[in-house]
This record gives sequence, C-alpha cells and structure tokens, in this order.
Amino acid sequence: MQAIKALQALLTGAGSVTSLVPAGCILTGVVPLGAPLPAIGLRHISTVEVPPISATPGDTVVRSRIETEVIAKSYADQEAITDAIRLACNYQRGLLDGVRVISILREFVGPDEENPETKLYSKSTDWLVTHYEA
Repeated sequence: MQAIKALQALLTGAGSVTSLVPAGCILTGVVPLGAPLPAIGLRHISTVEVPPISATPGDTVVRSRIETEVIAKSYADQEAITDAIRLACNYQRGLLDGVRVISILREFVGPDEENPETKLYSKSTDWLVTHYEA
C-alpha cells in the first residue's frame, strides 16, 4: 500500500520519532504480541478515489485512511510518541519513498487506552493521505 509506505518513510526518517521508537519497531499491520516496545503499527483502513476535475486520462488521485497505533509501557511515552508522529507527518507532501503525496492530514485522534493486565498504553490516530496512484 502506497500510503503506508509514505507514512513509514516519514516516521523512520524523523529523528524526533526514532529517538523514541527504533525504526525497526515502526511496523506495518498490527503490532504483534511480544514485540519490543515501544512500537508503532501502521494499518490501512480504507481508500477512495478522488473524482477528477476533468475527465482526462492519467494518474488517479486517491485518499487513503491510515491508522497509526502507538503501544508503550507508560502513558507519558505513549503521549510523547503520539506527539512526535503528529509533528513528523501532519501537513507533509512531496515524493515520499517513491510515492507522490499531495497531502497528509491528521483527521482523528482516538482515546487513551490502558490494558490493566499487560500494563500497556495505546493510542491511535487516523491520517488522510492523498496521493497519486499510477
């Protein structure tokens, strides 16, 4: 998925993010049980085609909803990582790991989650990634 590829490139290339989460712990899909923490999972939610202004052939513009989920061992780490992701991704555009991105916008920030059994904290954010699809 191109939108995930673009977001992952932003996150692994941002020192503010990788100082909190090693690049190897920025994963596509759901963060597996037993994975080293903290970690970030990137998951595709949906993609819709953006109607063109004119009906000329060419690249298609699509808008993909991608979720980032932070999983950390403390609430403070969860919040710091979520904020670092926002600063690294919001309002970005350009050529990102070969993907022509028109815009990346934060749309929805989910609730704080705490699992009392595992003592882990998580928070998700939905991103709208508008990009060209060849």
